[in-house]
Amino acid sequence: AAGAEGEPAAEPPLDSWGLRMERVDAIIAAAENGDGVAAGPGGGIQGLRSEVGAHCAALLEEPARLCVHLARVTLRSLGAGPAWSAVQYVLELMLDAERRLRQAHAALVAAGKPPPSGYSRDHNAQLLLALRGTARYLARAAVGTSLGLRNLYVVTCVAVGGGGFCRLGLQLA
Repeated sequence: AAGAEGEPAAEPPLDSWGLRMERVDAIIAAAENGDGVAAGPGGGIQGLRSEVGAHCAALLEEPARLCVHLARVTLRSLGAGPAWSAVQYVLELMLDAERRLRQAHAALVAAGKPPPSGYSRDHNAQLLLALRGTARYLARAAVGTSLGLRNLYVVTCVAVGGGGFCRLGLQLA
């Protein structure tokens, strides 16, 4: 269940969605560590897309939950250094979730319902696009170093609008 407006939501019990997310986290961790299909030939983001693809539709049924988990758990678990394809892929998943949230927001507005407080249709998308650009630049600049995204930024995410939406934030590490 979601916490109070702007507060972190309590971790829900492990359900079908949670089991899928655990599998996706394991695939991303394996790719980061150089293990698994995602790390093999044709690996990187393409390998991650291939391995995670079967889970995406189900995970995107709860886009706010996906975005919160990716920000609070998955991104923070990625180590410093050569995990740039994993970081890029997690940001892609977050952008996919944000597209779903934007569609839900548009449907609320079209139905004449008030949009959830704390959710801005453009805020999350702009932050994710800027972060993706920063990660791409850092991936090229940090070759041969242990510099990682989490050395510079902490991505935050809070559930808003009763838990059906989320608001991303960015803090300096």
